[in-house]
Amino acid sequence: MLPLTTEERRIDRREWLWVGAVSLLLMLAFSLPYLVGWLNSTPDMAFGGALFAVDDINSYLAKMRYGARHGWLFQLVYTTEPHDGGFIIPHLLGLGKLAALLSGEGAKVSARTLIIAYHAARIVCGLALLGVR
Repeated sequence: MLPLTTEERRIDRREWLWVGAVSLLLMLAFSLPYLVGWLNSTPDMAFGGALFAVDDINSYLAKMRYGARHGWLFQLVYTTEPHDGGFIIPHLLGLGKLAALLSGEGAKVSARTLIIAYHAARIVCGLALLGVR
């Protein structure tokens, strides 16, 4: 089998449009359960933004809130041992900082804003992943 030429490896505009349309449909389909949960939320039964791995997602939201309020060095707040912060989980800290900046709420970013930022990042990263060549 001969290797493909540069012209044969080139992806034309029509193929990119197809990938983009299918990716958008997939992300919409995977986001529908979250949207249904959000729309059916009431003051008595609020939707927390997660369908599975609720403990994990609440941990991510807490780290995003930490990022919105503090610096880039993450500290474990549930320990009695003194320690310096470390540059870990920068994607969650950065997402918290971005949510605080874009929302205009500053360091007191709301849980709703963090959930929206988390799902927006999930959709953007999902689209990017589906578009990887």
